[in-house]
Amino acid sequence: NGSLWRSEDGGDNWAMVSADRRLRGRTHYYTRFAVSPDNENEAFFLAAEFTKTVDGGQTSIDLTGRVAPSGDNHDMWIDPANGERMVVAHDDGMSFSINRGKSWHQIQLPIAQMYHVATDNQVPYNVYGNRQDGPSSMGPSHSRLGKQSEDAAAGPIPRGMWHSVAGGESGWAIPDPVDSNIVWATGTGFGSLGGTVERFDQRTRQAREVE
Repeated sequence: NGSLWRSEDGGDNWAMVSADRRLRGRTHYYTRFAVSPDNENEAFFLAAEFTKTVDGGQTSIDLTGRVAPSGDNHDMWIDPANGERMVVAHDDGMSFSINRGKSWHQIQLPIAQMYHVATDNQVPYNVYGNRQDGPSSMGPSHSRLGKQSEDAAAGPIPRGMWHSVAGGESGWAIPDPVDSNIVWATGTGFGSLGGTVERFDQRTRQAREVE
């Protein structure tokens, strides 16, 4: 269960003001909160849900699924000079608000959280990985684009040279050691909870469960 404590004397004495689990859901994984700089009774709580209070924690308002940056919100910054401006980092990237969280604008960042990485024995070799909130992917270690000679600088690797190979977060994407067209992928469904094994065929770009 979650619990919110408050001190009015700089931390010498504390009183519990809430036992709402939503304020600290998945505490082993992440939990943050931020207090508005111009209102000590207004605070935002980041956990599996996105929750706020306007009365110092006595009651909480669950904004998940209504006015919320995303699911799985991890951290938050509120402009100390303007409480209307705030930024939240979450599994889908980053969102910002200029109206105190009444609406949010999402920014898709060119980054990803990778769980495991594998390579095969091809030349150039391919890189395989499974990412947070998404399928496993593979791409070349070298595009050979713009390479006119052996001592020339390596060319760029366009995003289009990467593609999904089934599987998903918390799992694995492993190339078959005998047939380079086959990839064994795990972790489909809701992260590791899916628990399935898939066989992806590069020639058809199709996957099937083989558990």
